[in-house]
Amino acid sequence: MGNAMSEILATLIRRNTWASLRLLEACEELTDSQMDSDLNGTYGTVRNTIQHLVSAEHRYAQALRPSNEDGPNETKPFPGFSALSESLQRTGAVLAEVAESAEGDWEIEATYRGKEAVFKASTFLAQAIEHATEHRTQVRAIMTQQGVAPPNVDSWAYAAALAASA
Repeated sequence: MGNAMSEILATLIRRNTWASLRLLEACEELTDSQMDSDLNGTYGTVRNTIQHLVSAEHRYAQALRPSNEDGPNETKPFPGFSALSESLQRTGAVLAEVAESAEGDWEIEATYRGKEAVFKASTFLAQAIEHATEHRTQVRAIMTQQGVAPPNVDSWAYAAALAASA
């Protein structure tokens, strides 16, 4: 196991996964019309945005801990909520375990925007959190525009959920 800071980062990753899963649960209640809604300045429709969010998280986890496991691909048809949820649970566990067990910040070779680059592992962990937060915010804005109350996925709600399950 890593140090106390590793445990803190792992907790942030677990909160990120929890928030994305709560959003998926809320989106499952949306109509097809609401799922196909978008808002200027966002990634795209709710459907495309959540598929993109989950696909990207799979890529981040693969960069940190390569495996032969297939994940959702945003260039393919929507795989359904169950497949997205299962992927988020798997990748969230991988990201949290990587954060928890990290003894240092190693370098990873990756392709970024069509070019080979070298990134620190911490870049992938930070991006997983930032990227998901950005797209959850976009989906929540679209839900609000559609007259649907979005789920509360802030850190206070996470703390309350943890306390309730203890």
